[in-house]
Order: sequence, then C-alpha cells, then structure tokens
Amino acid sequence: MVQRVGLVVVVALAVCEHAHAAPGGGNELVPSRAAALGEFRDNPLLEAIPADTAYAFASFKAIPLDVIHKFAAAFGPIQRRTYQELKARSGEPDGKDVFLNEIAALDARTLERAGFSVGARFAFYGLGGYPVFRLELTNGDRVFELIQGTARRMNKPIPPPGVRGGRRYWITDARDGVEFAAIAPKELVIAFAPRSTITDNLAVLLGEQRPPKRITTAQFRELARRDGFTGQGVGFIDFTRIPDLAVDAVATVPACRAAFKALIQHTPRLAVGFDDFTTHRFSFGVVLELAPDALAAMRSLSTTLAGYERMIHANPPMGVAVALNLEQGRAVLLRVGAAIKEFGEHCKSPGLASGGTEIADAAGRPLPPFLAGLRGGIAALISFKVGPALDLVPGSLEGFAAVHLDRTAPLLQLASQQTALELQPDGKARALPVTVPFAGHIAASETTIAAAAGRGSAVAAGQLVKAPAVPAPLVLVQVDYQRAAQLLPNQQDESVRAIAAAFGMARMQLVADERGLVAWASFALR
Repeated sequence: MVQRVGLVVVVALAVCEHAHAAPGGGNELVPSRAAALGEFRDNPLLEAIPADTAYAFASFKAIPLDVIHKFAAAFGPIQRRTYQELKARSGEPDGKDVFLNEIAALDARTLERAGFSVGARFAFYGLGGYPVFRLELTNGDRVFELIQGTARRMNKPIPPPGVRGGRRYWITDARDGVEFAAIAPKELVIAFAPRSTITDNLAVLLGEQRPPKRITTAQFRELARRDGFTGQGVGFIDFTRIPDLAVDAVATVPACRAAFKALIQHTPRLAVGFDDFTTHRFSFGVVLELAPDALAAMRSLSTTLAGYERMIHANPPMGVAVALNLEQGRAVLLRVGAAIKEFGEHCKSPGLASGGTEIADAAGRPLPPFLAGLRGGIAALISFKVGPALDLVPGSLEGFAAVHLDRTAPLLQLASQQTALELQPDGKARALPVTVPFAGHIAASETTIAAAAGRGSAVAAGQLVKAPAVPAPLVLVQVDYQRAAQLLPNQQDESVRAIAAAFGMARMQLVADERGLVAWASFALR
C-alpha cells in the first residue's frame, strides 16, 4: 500500500523540472501549521524501530480522554445502528454486538483495570517494508484476560498462544500473508508480513532484541518543529529508502526500475502529523517535500487572488477559493504527462503511457482567449432555501463569487455576445438579467468580474472588483457543517444530523511553500 501511494505521488509531482523561478508565498491567511510544538515526551516504543525504516508514525502524548468521549458520543450511536441494520438484514449474528458492548463500557478506570493506559503512546513503522504496530500497556496479563473473555462471549475462542520470555504471541495465516500478534508485559504488537520475515525477526518483534541502530524521539521532534506538527502524532515516508521495496510491486524490467528510482529523487519525503487535539478543534497536515526543481515548479503555480480576504472574513457556511496560475499549470501538466508517458513506456504499461499522452495533449492545447490569464476565483454561499421539489425558492439565495484574470476584456466581450448584459470594466454594479433564476448584481474591473446575490448585492459586487489581490492557497474549501446542514432540506438522515451536530467550521487547503506541497485540514468541534 505504501509503495503504491508513493508511486502515484512521485509520478504526479516529481517531473516538474527546469521551471521558472517561483514567486514568494506561504503567507496565506489561513494557517497551515500547528500553533505550537507543545509537550513532546520520549516514546519508549521507538526502541524497536530500526533507524533505516522507510516509514514511521508515532505519538508522544495521549489523546485527551474527553476528546475520545466526545467522538464516541457523537458517532458511537451511528456505528451501532449501522451494525444492527446489517445484522438484521443478514439474519446471522456474529458476536460483534458483544464486542460493541465491551468497548462501550470502557472508561478511564476500566481501561486501566483492563491493562490499558489512557496515556498510552503508539508507534507504526515498516520492518523490511511490512507494517508493524506497537501500543503501550500497563499490564499485559490483564489485556490477555480481557481478550480471552471477550472472545469466549463472542463464541470465537482464540487459539493457545506461543509463550517466550513472558510474552504471548500468535502467528496466523491470512489472505495476503501472515498475521502476527503479541502481548508483552508492557506492550501490544501487531504485524503483517510473510512468514519468513516474521520468523527471522521474531526476537525483535517480541522485544527480546533491539535493532542495532534505532530511530529517536529527537528526530520526530525536529520533524514536527520544522513542518508544524505536535507530539499528538507525527510521521514520515522516506521515498529514498523504498525503491527496492516498491520496485518489486511496480517494476519488472531494469529500465522501469531505473525510471522509478529517478522519479523518487524528486520527492525525498512525505511528512504527516497533527496539531493538539482539544474538545473544540483538531487539525492535521501532510507535507510532500520536493527537490529544488520540483519545488520551483509547484511554487510557480501560486498567485494572488482578489476577494480572498472578503471570503475568509465573511466566514460563509460554504466557500471555496482557487488561486492558480492557469498558464503555468498547463506547463506543469505538460511535463507531468510527458513523464507519465515515458514511465509507462519504460515499464511496459500501455495504459499508463496512453494516459500520460492524453494529459500532455490536453495541456498542450491553447486555452480559449477568454480564459487567458485566469488566476482563479472565489465563491461563497451564505444562505439559500429549496422547495419540496429541491428547486431553489425565488429570492432565497445569498452569496457572492468572483474570478480574477490578467485581463477581463475577452470574457466580457463573450458575455455581451451571449447575453443581453452589456458589462463594462468600470467597477459599476448592474442588475443580473431576468433570465438568471435569482436576483443580484454583477460588476467588472480590468482584472476582476464579481457577482453577488441577496441583501446588499450591488454594494458587494462593487467592493469585490475593487478588492486588492492578496496571496492565497492554491485551493481552500471551507464548510460550516452545522450551518450548512440548516441550508439543506429537512429530509436528512440521522447520520447527517449527527455529523452536523458534532462539527463546526472545517477548512481544507493546499499550499505550495518553502517546505513543498502542503495539505492542511482543520475541524472545529461543537
């Protein structure tokens, strides 16, 4: 899985060579980093992770119990109801309801009595490329008793474990390999790998031996500090360490292996992490590090956008902003398509090669004159109402939108040819034609065309075309779940209402900055 995901990312982004110099950026109005590094304790489970692992993710502080309770209260009933509906349709109870009852009863005190810790840390990493998960325990014997008792009540008794050095373990054949599980006095270990890998590394998996060179908390702390994460959870995929593993899955000939390794050099590492979890908010991000040539190409896509500040400060229930140099995007796509085509040819993959050709052909076609110099746009939906037939109630729409171009004249000329609206780049707001299904105004300047509906639409449209262009993320999407749900028809199912009740404002954005390509998402909790 890691290898295939890495391949997709590498093929798409590692081909942007010899780009023009990138503009300054990274000063978007919505933060794309954690507020502070915060508490960052040592994680003793790192003692088992080899220093040359291709990927790892670890926590250095516990998720607050009140946050867990909040999510359980919000989504537990949905999960339980879904399971009960599936069980009723199948008519075959499988004991899962016993399991659900068991975990539903777990609180801080019962967790500790069962051998788990509310302050437990975990680690996930690759052993020869195969996944291993480790979780802190306070008492392995009690965890074993809990698992045994639950399995009996589910009528699925577990087989007797192997025992070595006070550690219980199981090695079981599975569909795609072998499952390994172990309960040690102070940790739970789960792994999936071929049997030979498990048996060759059994002492390390059980914790009897340690790798000669191990990853350290300091390395994770520095990664978190650089990329804006916290000890709540941080990790990485080091693409430069996985070529031989990935090649087995995607490359069968020498030319393909060489091409794949060359692509990897342009994307050294993927970092992922969280901001601190609270009862009011949680955030996470992904940073794709890029080599200088690929980074320059990605940052050349960034541009400024008129109306972006207005959308952020309006805080609409639904909003989207795209700030993208379309002409430069075509150039990047052209290189991406050519690289995918070449990669497909080296790897004897006609489908991949033809897909790259199609991308390159599409990117090579000139843009229509009215789209030349397109820099992006914004759209914000404040309110609307739909009738029983899900059609828009007249006069109920309120919101605004704008597009930003180097020159609006070609698009204005096309609009005047297609409609009865004679719009001039003079900043004056004009009423929308009666053919438009809602009332509002539209205005234009030399570089911006804006439309608004609802109260004060004339003023809003006029202000938008005069707004300064400011730096903005490549893409920003925001949704206030609770307010957005109120805009929808009443025929919502219970799951939609539960999600709307649990979440507030969510913002997801994509940024090209000095680190590389950054995706960051933030969710307010109610």
